[in-house]
Amino acid sequence: MDITIILTIIGLIIAYLSYRRTFSPPPKQPIDDDIFAFQAHFKMVQRIHLETQQLLRDFIKKHDCGNEKMMNGFTYIQFLEEMEKAFPNSNSDQVLKNVLPSLTSKPMVDQLMKELDNQYDALNPIYQQMKILIMR
Repeated sequence: MDITIILTIIGLIIAYLSYRRTFSPPPKQPIDDDIFAFQAHFKMVQRIHLETQQLLRDFIKKHDCGNEKMMNGFTYIQFLEEMEKAFPNSNSDQVLKNVLPSLTSKPMVDQLMKELDNQYDALNPIYQQMKILIMR
């Protein structure tokens, strides 16, 4: 009789653990790693933005070409001015400081990462082109 009770209790414990494992919601994933990755990505895009501006300044100064056409109807100096105007509202430390407290969910972090990827995809070809042109 004692063995029957012990086996019944063990069986109930195993059944409970199995049920809990099968039907309990998955644990929430902490987004700390995602926020850290977002910050690193933000800083990378910020650095490319600033370096591209500096490369443009250097190129304009070296070749005295501020009023020459660069792309899409922009002169080099106009393009530089647009980049300088956009920076405080898109890639400055203040933007990062303002955004971090609002990163409360993984989907929100993922959405902002996509936006950073879009900025990177737009900036990187210009950055690479300017690096090549400045070497000439």
